[in-house]
Amino acid sequence: MHMASEGDELVKRAEKLCALSVLQLRLKPDWPAATALYEQAAKCFSQAKAFGKARLAHERAAHGHDRQGAAWQSAKELAKAAEAAQHAGDWGDVAPLWRAAALAYATASRQTAAADALAKGALALEQHDPKAACELHQEAIEALEREGKAGASGDVYRQAIGASLRMGRSAEGVCMLLRWAAAAGEAGLHASQAKAYLGAVVVWLHAGDAAQADAVYQDAMDVAVFARSEQAAAGGTLLDAYRSGSAERVRRCVAGALALFGDLDNQVARLARKLPDGDLQAMAAVLAGASAPFDAGLDEADLT
Repeated sequence: MHMASEGDELVKRAEKLCALSVLQLRLKPDWPAATALYEQAAKCFSQAKAFGKARLAHERAAHGHDRQGAAWQSAKELAKAAEAAQHAGDWGDVAPLWRAAALAYATASRQTAAADALAKGALALEQHDPKAACELHQEAIEALEREGKAGASGDVYRQAIGASLRMGRSAEGVCMLLRWAAAAGEAGLHASQAKAYLGAVVVWLHAGDAAQADAVYQDAMDVAVFARSEQAAAGGTLLDAYRSGSAERVRRCVAGALALFGDLDNQVARLARKLPDGDLQAMAAVLAGASAPFDAGLDEADLT
């Protein structure tokens, strides 16, 4: 209680410094002094677990830094405000605050920090507002891709993929996997690229969409580094197992290459272990007319 009262007193002092006073010859706000007081107040409120007040103090400190042209410091205070809102359970305010922090980081030319802020907000909201979490993940990835830094931010992609799959959004998860595959390829991360393509095949199969799984696989085979990878062989063998219509063969396929399937992103690996899922016979019928069985020993000369 003592710390909360001290915080209230600091806020009052800060507000006076923001107000104009002819008597005190203060013709403009004293932002440096007021901002420092708001920061001290936020610490007091946090120690008192008065997170609602802490959040407001951090926001005012952020405004003070902004008025001084210190975007980086403003961003850090907005991030603290977002965390305080989380502790207070004000979930409707969490996404806007993390977005504001990201914008301030971007203003300070710290694009990676901006994307990280959006990703942190997404993780915080995953259990409370899944839709908002997915939107923040999407914005984080778009920010990285705009700056050409996507290949160095695999964790952000993996978080987005995991969140989408945990919510049962297979198409969205595949989209994220394919975007990560492209980013990893551009960055020369060929192992990650191959895992992402195989993961996309697994997700579609788990979702019961054999046609999409086969289409993704065929498109990925046009990428040379994937076509000669272990993941390509595993994906082709898995599709062949589905094409046979034998649940036991599918299970043996996954078990036989568990080192590969288990090395996929956590949520994707969990789905792989559950295969086959859905109407296997219907999927086998779709695959029977979709493409020829995979042949790991196929030689280019055979195509002439």
